Amino acid sequence: MALTTVDILARRLRLAFLNSFSATHVLPRVIHLAGNELGWSPHRRALEFRDAMSFIRTMHAEQPAPRHIWDREVDALTETRRRFAKMFGCSRHEAEHFSFSPQARWIN
Repeated sequence: MALTTVDILARRLRLAFLNSFSATHVLPRVIHLAGNELGWSPHRRALEFRDAMSFIRTMHAEQPAPRHIWDREVDALTETRRRFAKMFGCSRHEAEHFSFSPQARWIN
């Protein structure tokens, strides 16, 4: 069972080894999810953030993707969430809390 953020990002997902930029990007969400699941206090969450950032900094930092590539991904994700909300009759706000795999296919 993964009990620390470093364990999740490095050993379980291997994201810290593969792409330190992405690991830094998802770190707050991982801490939020793991903290809720494991009952971490705000102090423990702060320590997990500090420890994970220290670990990620030891990895070779990749250059982040150019901004225009991220913008296209955000636009595609927004459109997918809009379709999801329409398909399942939920609000766009509710749909924002779902994540989608790149392999997801939607029927118009």
